[in-house]
Amino acid sequence: DTGVARGPVPARGSRVTEPVGARRARALLERAIGLADEPADDDDLRLRKRVLVIASYILIVGALQLPALAQGLPLSWFVAATMPLVTVINLIVLARTRRFERYVKVLILTVFAFSAVIEVSLGGLAGSSAAVVFAFLGPVFALLGLGPRHATAWFVAFMAVVIGVILIDPIVSSRIAPQPYPLRLVWYAANLG
Repeated sequence: DTGVARGPVPARGSRVTEPVGARRARALLERAIGLADEPADDDDLRLRKRVLVIASYILIVGALQLPALAQGLPLSWFVAATMPLVTVINLIVLARTRRFERYVKVLILTVFAFSAVIEVSLGGLAGSSAAVVFAFLGPVFALLGLGPRHATAWFVAFMAVVIGVILIDPIVSSRIAPQPYPLRLVWYAANLG
């Protein structure tokens, strides 16, 4: 019989309660991703704000893997320590001030700066396997958080980062040995996959 309920069915008008631990976890999660929520936000704006807050949490965790992927290069440890720190401070300031536009701008600048630093620290374009691709998150974040009009300027800034990385590539690639080929394949898969 399809469509027939299995197991105990709550009486009409009664509520199914979830365990206290699950309720607390859900409330904590709501609070963690709802740092930028305002009572006047419509559903679309609230969703876009929450996506950008979640992006910060992903950046915090993602940066921590860099030393392993970069075979312990010193600059990778710097990025692994400072990118999460900057991102956490940005989230704390957002939670206290509710200044979402400022938060998005700092998030974009963080992505631009650290993408370029990672690119350079791994030996340039060939050595890093296109890590600068992550800088494209800047215009994406701008589109989500600031709107199309502002995203255009951030796209131009992204192009400036890419051009800057290309211009310094001859210097960087001649001074920093590229990663072993199998590791570069892993980077390509991570960056473009």
